[in-house]
Amino acid sequence: MLKVTCSIASSVPFRFLVGPNRREFTIHSALLSYLSPVLDKLVNGSFSEAAEKCVTWDSVDEDTFIRFWQYAYTGKYTVDLSVTGLQSEPQAAQEAEKRTAQEAVEAATVAKEEKEIVQLVVKRDNTLRGLSSKDERRLIELQAKAARRAAREAERRAEIAEEEEELTELLRMQDRRPVLAAEDRERLVHLLERQSSRKREGQAASESEREAPPGELTIREAQWNAFKRQGASASSGTSSSTGPFQRAAARSNQAHEDYTSTFLSHARLYVFAECYGVTGLMELSLNELHAALVAFTLYEERVNDVVELVRYCYENLVPDALREMITLYSVCKIEKLWVSEEFQALVEAHGELSRSLIGHMVKAL
Repeated sequence: MLKVTCSIASSVPFRFLVGPNRREFTIHSALLSYLSPVLDKLVNGSFSEAAEKCVTWDSVDEDTFIRFWQYAYTGKYTVDLSVTGLQSEPQAAQEAEKRTAQEAVEAATVAKEEKEIVQLVVKRDNTLRGLSSKDERRLIELQAKAARRAAREAERRAEIAEEEEELTELLRMQDRRPVLAAEDRERLVHLLERQSSRKREGQAASESEREAPPGELTIREAQWNAFKRQGASASSGTSSSTGPFQRAAARSNQAHEDYTSTFLSHARLYVFAECYGVTGLMELSLNELHAALVAFTLYEERVNDVVELVRYCYENLVPDALREMITLYSVCKIEKLWVSEEFQALVEAHGELSRSLIGHMVKAL
């Protein structure tokens, strides 16, 4: 080991002119040769770069190269985190708690009103003089509210039936046609998302009435488990020498923390490593991105952090393993992502994205 270190330290520094400003960096040439066969040819091959010990990488941004430099010398790299504002508590978490509390209050109010209707009807039917004018007005009021709720429920059921019929027809069209029109693809994704959301809500409601058998998972839970199990060996398309996916330790986030640069840093580094055959860095960067996504809480304020990652993966040439990872994550979080007009625009603009999303969602039904 000492001999290897000595040979690296005593080797000629190789110069890199990086980015549009061609900022100069250096890495020992023997270390580059060790990192990958592609870089070994760059350093020791027959091209002019090997003779001059210098290469220009205009298309590589400086931050990505610095992380590559860190990895070359330390076996790891760092990313920065941007904070968009300071809050004592995550605002999105507070809003979610308020919505949950409001729904619970509304459900309790409905149950109380229905019980009061029964009591007033029983009182009316079992009292010779009937109800007082005050109780009679209260009964009429409660029955009117119950009728309005029933009407809204009937409208909801009719809307669901129409959507299910439209969804069936769109799925048939997809089977018959190689490519759906953009508006049809967008509508299909929307209807699949609504269908999945209804199933999830129904399953959640039934949990209050019965305990789910061990091992029974909702569609989203099963998809999320599949995402968490996704292997780092996908980075090279072969079995990883390190075995199953070992997720790096990742901290949880708060709503005021912008993770856009974090996600894109990992993704760009993975694309760079794949381009130059640095398999160790490929696996590490994909691990880091995966761990960051698993630990990431998708607050309403942070939806666009993920949207920008999806945009990067579908507006640039990236390896299939990265694109597949981000697509599966998007499916797991589709309900939250779909509120973003920017995400909807991406789905409409990129047929491959919409087909991948639909494929995962249909497979899970």
